[in-house]
Amino acid sequence: MSDLRDDFIEICEREFEFLVEEFGFKRISTKTDSDTPRIRYENGTTMVEAGVEWREQYFYVAIGRGDRKRPKDRMPRPEDEIFTFNLEDLLTLRVPGYVVSPGYFGQKLTRKDIQRIMGGYAQALRAHAADVLQGDFSIFPELEKIVRKRMKDHSRV
Repeated sequence: MSDLRDDFIEICEREFEFLVEEFGFKRISTKTDSDTPRIRYENGTTMVEAGVEWREQYFYVAIGRGDRKRPKDRMPRPEDEIFTFNLEDLLTLRVPGYVVSPGYFGQKLTRKDIQRIMGGYAQALRAHAADVLQGDFSIFPELEKIVRKRMKDHSRV
C-alpha cells in the first residue's frame, strides 16, 4: 500500500497544480505516514485538502476557510462553526444530478483508479468552485445546512 500512498500524493500534486499556478495557493503539507494520506494547499483565505481513507476506500477533497483552524484536542461539536466542507456537497448544489461514482468500493485500487478519481475531483474543483478558491464563501451557508442536516440525521442512528 505504501506505493499507492506515494502514487496518491504524486497524482494529487500533478492534478491540483492549477491551485498554485492559477489561484496562488502554496502546498502547506503532505502526510503519508498513516492510513489517511493527504495533501493540503492554502492561499491565505482558502484551503483545499485532498485525501484518502484506505480502509473505507473513501477519497475526498475538502474546501474551506484557510484563516480558521479547528481545535486539535477534540472532535467537532454540533454547535461549532463549520468552515470546511466536502467538495461533493458543493457539487450537489451546483451540478444538478451530480452523483459520486462508488464503482471502486470493495475492489483493489490501482494507480489508474486513483488517477481517474482525483483527476475528476480536480476538474470539478476548477470548474465549479473558482469563486471559493478566490475567497468567496457565499455558498457556505447552504453547505452548512447540508452538513447540519447530515449531523442531525446521523445523531438519530
